[in-house]
Amino acid sequence: MSPFNYKELSFQLSRILGKTLYAASSSVKNVAFFDGNANPLADVPGIEDSFMDTGKENYIQYMISADNKFSSIEPFGVIALKEGRLFLKGVDRIYSGEPKGVTVVTEELGDPILEQIKNSVNKEIVIWAEDGVMLSTIPIDKNAFGNRLGTAESGEIIFATATINNREMGFSFYPIEDFDGNIIAYIGTGFDMNTVNDIFINNLIRFIPVIVIFSLVLFLILYAVLRQLFKPLNEIIGITEEISKGNYKIAYPPNKIIEFSKILESIGKMSEAIEIREKELVLLSSIDKLTQIYNRQKTEEILGLEIQKANQTSHPLAIIMLDIDSFKAVNDTYGHKVGDMVLEEFVTVLKKKIRPTDFIGRWGGEEFLIICPETNLDGAKTLANGLRKALEAHSFPIVVRKTASFGIAEYIPEEAVNAVMKRADDALYLAKKRGRNRVEGGPDSN
Repeated sequence: MSPFNYKELSFQLSRILGKTLYAASSSVKNVAFFDGNANPLADVPGIEDSFMDTGKENYIQYMISADNKFSSIEPFGVIALKEGRLFLKGVDRIYSGEPKGVTVVTEELGDPILEQIKNSVNKEIVIWAEDGVMLSTIPIDKNAFGNRLGTAESGEIIFATATINNREMGFSFYPIEDFDGNIIAYIGTGFDMNTVNDIFINNLIRFIPVIVIFSLVLFLILYAVLRQLFKPLNEIIGITEEISKGNYKIAYPPNKIIEFSKILESIGKMSEAIEIREKELVLLSSIDKLTQIYNRQKTEEILGLEIQKANQTSHPLAIIMLDIDSFKAVNDTYGHKVGDMVLEEFVTVLKKKIRPTDFIGRWGGEEFLIICPETNLDGAKTLANGLRKALEAHSFPIVVRKTASFGIAEYIPEEAVNAVMKRADDALYLAKKRGRNRVEGGPDSN
């Protein structure tokens, strides 16, 4: 059981990451989270649907596949074509001891990135996709290169020319492949044919792969910075996992990002509340609601542990089974409310008279069991007679006088639990048969 809503948590974290990146003047458009089954957890709100991954993409499935679960996979960049637009995507896994999910950072390949590439290589840049020019740093007709690029083979570098603003421009195009190796676009660098010679053209063709790699490296550098923000996320996931295992005493590491610190502080408070509630539930599951002593289930558990201890230490152990005499007449005459009052008062008297080492539990109805560690039969008989006299002398509400019958038994090493319980029960039955308000058990009771 995990008490935290991971979807809500990841949604909050994605908003924080988005705000942090925006404040840092980053051009990242979307940070998406997927769990270990590739189910989407959250996206930065307000983005276009075109940016969103579904979790079915091969680059996400690759990260969570069983074959790659424990392999060392570095974050990688992919380019995707969707709805007539190209997107750069940085893909990495979320870790907390082992892979827990996938993060995808998406940025549209648009004019700002093209301008960065143009400034880096000092050449005009053209992106060709879907049978025409999709993006360009210069005004150019969509059909300027016809369909020549659409017929190119994988890995083939293509040189093409076009007349732009009365200038003859030459372009070297290099294929762009998606994660599956399919050519989805071409990136080309342009130059004025009047200012270059054939040698320069040949050298430039070799330079095209460097341009593509450079653009991806720029994006991966951005993503590497982003990974520093994922460290607190991994810590939070690890903390929530520890809490789900019942480990509530966790040292929360300090964090420089104030939003993360607030989330950790909130988790700490929730952890304390859960621990308190869990203790309350454990207590409620072991306590009889009316009398506030152990219920039968907990009493049986304690008896089993004390028998185990007696077998290990060879120390004596005795039990006392007692029953309120003629209790049914109380309910029949005065009603169950008075009966409950008598039961509560009865237990109050017993708790005052038993020893700190004894355990008392409600066995059922008006029947109770007292477990007496380090006690032989004579010791149990002395304790039972003391309890009997205290009850006999006590003034109960409404009914005034009430007595009880007692059956005692000493545990025999390696004896079954049912066997010692039967001997105590038989002794209690004998006490009832011989007139009530008495103690029976041991060799004298036959």
